[in-house]
Amino acid sequence: MIDQFNPAVCGVCARSAIGIGHSPPRASKILWLCDDPKCIQAAKAVHSMKQDEFTRIESLAAAKGGDAGIEFLETIGKTDFTAMNIDEWSEFRRRIIAGYRAALLADMTGEVVL
Repeated sequence: MIDQFNPAVCGVCARSAIGIGHSPPRASKILWLCDDPKCIQAAKAVHSMKQDEFTRIESLAAAKGGDAGIEFLETIGKTDFTAMNIDEWSEFRRRIIAGYRAALLADMTGEVVL
């Protein structure tokens, strides 16, 4: 689970935060962001989101990331990790992380991820 106010992580998409922050007047916490315009645009809505709602969306995004990994395994026709070469293993992990981040951003901004 991500703490949506972690200064090292974008509070919208979970990429590395770069020092851009959003905080409404009199708010006690800053929502740190990456440089993606969609994240910056979504910051106001995400900042006011309760942690349990953020966690729910994050869990859905994690499942979508897993689906992206499974989709890759199906395209290469392998499910045994020990049978994968280093490039396949790296791509499998990249697909899971990229799928998670894309789904998290889309869910936070109200877009549809297929």
